[in-house]
Amino acid sequence: MIRSLRPGMLHFYRTRQQARWVGWTTALGGTAYIAALIDTVVDGKLSVERRVIFAAFFFVVASVIAWVGWRTATAGVGVEDDGVVVRNVLRSRYLKWDEIARFVVLPYGAYSMGYVELRSGQKLRAWGIQGRVRDLFPNSTWATAPIDELNEILAEHHAAQSARSIHELRRG
Repeated sequence: MIRSLRPGMLHFYRTRQQARWVGWTTALGGTAYIAALIDTVVDGKLSVERRVIFAAFFFVVASVIAWVGWRTATAGVGVEDDGVVVRNVLRSRYLKWDEIARFVVLPYGAYSMGYVELRSGQKLRAWGIQGRVRDLFPNSTWATAPIDELNEILAEHHAAQSARSIHELRRG
């Protein structure tokens, strides 16, 4: 689990192993992709126009791969004073503490993944918090450890909110 301080963010939770796996996969895949590009463009069997088109296409595809790899490697749940930011591959979503019922780990194919369960009943995936293959590693805490910490923080915020509400009722 990674905890990092960012401006305005108290902690950022994600599974370190998942981030490393994505980083290495993207780096190795990108290296193979660039090697194929260089081999094709330098080959000399294509005309100059086709080489330029081919290089431009490779550049666009490589840029998309790099962006998806970066977003996946930096996915997670950021904790702030008044809520959390769930950063996934395609989109980030800000949630206030009162919207959140709990954080849970649920099956996702052969793996397990962290989810934010909202009071409305909706479940929002947290791509950055993933567990190992459940059948091979049934006691793995890769996903459960950050989820447990997030639930502790949530309980503190809910308790503080209840205390404020009771205080306001007594004053009222």
